[in-house]
Amino acid sequence: MARLILSQQSVCDKRLTEGQTQTDITVRWDVGSNQKRVAWFFFPKLESREVRLAVGDELRLRYQGELRKAWDGVGHVIKIPNSLNCDGPRVSLPTATDFVWKSTSFDRMQLTLKTFAVDEKSVNGYIVLRTQMPKRFSAPGLPELNHSQMYAVKGVLQKPISLIQGPPGTGKTVTSASIFYHLVKMNPGQVLVCVPSNVAVDQLTEKIHATGLKVNGVTAPERLHKNVDFPWPAPDTPMFFYQNLGQEEISSSGTSFLNRTEASNVEKIVTKYFKSGVVPN
Repeated sequence: MARLILSQQSVCDKRLTEGQTQTDITVRWDVGSNQKRVAWFFFPKLESREVRLAVGDELRLRYQGELRKAWDGVGHVIKIPNSLNCDGPRVSLPTATDFVWKSTSFDRMQLTLKTFAVDEKSVNGYIVLRTQMPKRFSAPGLPELNHSQMYAVKGVLQKPISLIQGPPGTGKTVTSASIFYHLVKMNPGQVLVCVPSNVAVDQLTEKIHATGLKVNGVTAPERLHKNVDFPWPAPDTPMFFYQNLGQEEISSSGTSFLNRTEASNVEKIVTKYFKSGVVPN
């Protein structure tokens, strides 16, 4: 089921990415310090946030007019400036820009799921839940679960690993807090919850706290470092996770993956650390 959902998600992501084609753009050509050609152009839809664009994304420029032979070329986004210098040759031709979709991330997720399912040494074989089904799946202090949410909670409590997916507003946070409540009640010891953002930490912590459980978490205000103008790092509180949306590609060595957006963001964050007075140790 998880692989099917992931496959459907990749099809949807591919459709959305390739549907962001921009037509009739004006291109300014330049030559970079590495002697490679650089194309500068303006995206009207980028200003209105109708399209997503990040450093490292792969784009295809193509010309299909009647003034010259059709051509196309593929390159990577190296910079997204706030303003564009208009110096240099500008080509006012019917040029179009296509977003190139890469399946690298989804291929890696599919491979991981396959390995997780068939590899005898996978951690899957060591995840054992000794649980007794509760009489009520709704947790105290939280809204009553509907049929779909109760089915999800029951499924999670019976399986080593589960995937719950749904659009915003369908109660995934309440469902997750209910699952957490029952896991704590069924299994002695601590239960670790991982979420992708600080906002999600605060939301889930609030729901779990409403059930009456003791939550060892750190809220957003508690993460602030008062000695520097940058709120991280605080040595006695957890660090944060930074989500990157850039495309992954095979490195020049062919043995690893490269995410240009991630590399650029890491450089910016580390530079901000140093300028804010953070000293490495």
